[in-house]
Amino acid sequence: MEEYELIFTNGDVVYILAEDLEDAAWSAVDLQRDLNTTIKDIVPTYVKEQILSQQLERDKERTR
Repeated sequence: MEEYELIFTNGDVVYILAEDLEDAAWSAVDLQRDLNTTIKDIVPTYVKEQILSQQLERDKERTR
């Protein structure tokens, strides 16, 4: 299971566990009905962690 960040157009952010991106997308469809909003983005949290890590490394290199 992977953690996914669901971002909705109304600004709500929900974290869920899902088997894969498709499962996360179907969960987002169900949640958008419950929240009366529309899904804007689905991001695996490991991707966000990788991007942040890369940004931190670049910042460290720039400050040297």
